Amino acid sequence: MPETAEKVLTVEQRPGAVVVRVQLRRLFLDAAQAFREELLQIAREVNPDVVVDLSAVNVMNSSALGALILASDTLRKRGRKLVLTNPGPVLRQVLARMKLDTILTIVPSVEEALAEISGEALSHS
Repeated sequence: MPETAEKVLTVEQRPGAVVVRVQLRRLFLDAAQAFREELLQIAREVNPDVVVDLSAVNVMNSSALGALILASDTLRKRGRKLVLTNPGPVLRQVLARMKLDTILTIVPSVEEALAEISGEALSHS
């Protein structure tokens, strides 16, 4: 696995899901490769659905974007779901321009992602 100076992902077990928090602001070069490898390993090995919290990420390269699609496909083939949360305005724009928002589930918060996975709707009161 490529060496990166900082930890790329943290993983938290939650009821019915694994929450993966991306720790870096920029996913390029070695960091993007590490992100890809770690995320795909999680997608292949975990049993629950996967929530990816993108709140720390400002930008990512095509390799990192491709990793999201591959992880989603890997999980879907296993009867599981990938849900993205908290993309910032620039990243959300990139996802929309590339039409990835039509093939990936994107919600504003981890709590909404967990509700989406469990089939419950959060009330916005």
